[in-house]
Amino acid sequence: MYSGVRNDECLICEGSLLKGLDLYHLLVDDCICFRCRKNLKPKLKFSKFNNYRLLSFYSYNDEIARLLIRYKDLLDKPLAPLFLKEYMWLINYFFKGYKVILIPSSKTLEKRRGFNHLQAILKGCKLEVIDCLEKTDSIQRFSHHRSKVYFTFKESVDNLDKVIIFDDVITSGSSMLEALRLLAPISKKIVLISIITNRTQ
Repeated sequence: MYSGVRNDECLICEGSLLKGLDLYHLLVDDCICFRCRKNLKPKLKFSKFNNYRLLSFYSYNDEIARLLIRYKDLLDKPLAPLFLKEYMWLINYFFKGYKVILIPSSKTLEKRRGFNHLQAILKGCKLEVIDCLEKTDSIQRFSHHRSKVYFTFKESVDNLDKVIIFDDVITSGSSMLEALRLLAPISKKIVLISIITNRTQ
């Protein structure tokens, strides 16, 4: 597990951040070297999910999935910046005036991690980040509903005209759909952002 590197070292391989660098990436503030970034196979993509704009940064691949597991499940918190640091300027510039709503984890996972993994990834984001949703255990009477995701508002919210719903990965899409159920009636503009998409859009 990651134990700490200098600011001029890659968070993944701990080599120099200048390794394999080209002129463009010399101008981009990043926390992993060019070679490790290339191995993640970044793919900036605009698509649609449930008729809403969806921005993602990686298609699912073994390396990005391994790092996300290392970060979320093995609690390697210092890895948080590597997922979006290269693209944070884009979010700050193109979505100025939006508020970021986080997809919640279960209370059990939040307690085990000891930190909000999405908030940590968004460090450096200049938009207002709001952790206003919570995942609620719901009693299901029928077996085919047992996997349903259910969210509620933690507290009353207002002025959510322009929002970004943010998650780390989209697989089935059930979490995004549940967030949309709550936010669509009170928001005029909604954009979805997911670090990884594992769906055919």
